[in-house]
Amino acid sequence: MPDTADYWSKEQNVTWIVISTISSSFSILGSVMVISQILRNESNKKSMQQRIVLAMSILDIFCSFSMVFQVLLMPNTSDTTAKDNYQRSPDFNFLGNDHTCMVSFFLLVLWNCPMLYNAMLSINYVLMVRYGWSNASMRRIEPVFHFVPLVFGAAVAVYTTARKIRRSEEGKFCVYDYDNDDYNIFTIVNFLAIAMVTINQIVLYVTVKRIEQKGKKYRATSSSSKCNSYTRATLIQSVYYVGAFYITYGWTYVVGFTYYRYTWTITARSIFFPLQGFLNALVFFRRRARIIKEENQEMTWFQ
Repeated sequence: MPDTADYWSKEQNVTWIVISTISSSFSILGSVMVISQILRNESNKKSMQQRIVLAMSILDIFCSFSMVFQVLLMPNTSDTTAKDNYQRSPDFNFLGNDHTCMVSFFLLVLWNCPMLYNAMLSINYVLMVRYGWSNASMRRIEPVFHFVPLVFGAAVAVYTTARKIRRSEEGKFCVYDYDNDDYNIFTIVNFLAIAMVTINQIVLYVTVKRIEQKGKKYRATSSSSKCNSYTRATLIQSVYYVGAFYITYGWTYVVGFTYYRYTWTITARSIFFPLQGFLNALVFFRRRARIIKEENQEMTWFQ
């Protein structure tokens, strides 16, 4: 990965750090709101879909700490050795040290877990709509939906952090970036999650369209109309979650593919990459707000 310090000034890097810190704070706020709502509502706690969102929100809070407290966690580059080896932002007066940098790096790589939870959420939607799985059926395989993101995502974070600690012990100061092997591992996990989300979204869209066409072909009953309404609502909710997923992680690839050349792409990444918790909260409460609006037609969207 290229050294951003070779391309941009200290002021630009400070701006991007401030932006990402603010976005991460909003993400934590959104995740806390989602967690609070799910835990306070018994029907939400009984839904596997909501439990996946709950786990994803909890992990998002931990990962967002790496951005919110990056000034405290990054190494103090006033040290000569640090200044020579710290590739991301030379001449910055951060407050951290080599050990806190490792913690920050671990939390950053741990972002694999929420990504994989997005993939699990998309699989959940497909099993419910495409194959008609009930909540009871889903509950039997729920451990798998948590095992894959937590164990696999954490294993990648532990492995890459252990490699970085070993390089630090060899005299290389903590570098808040990936070497080629670490970056390849992280990219493979990212692409795996993106591929799963994309394929499942296509399957879900095709399934809902078939259900709706079948309903139009035959005389619709009250129960079939409710079923069609439910599947469409599920599709729309899934589209919003996938949209939040793409907006969050898509900019990291735009920046990588353009080799860090454009300030607007780095600015967009600084805004959106740490923001998934907040975007997920907008999606989570959108459906609730819509139900309230339908029950109270006289209300406006701003009430």
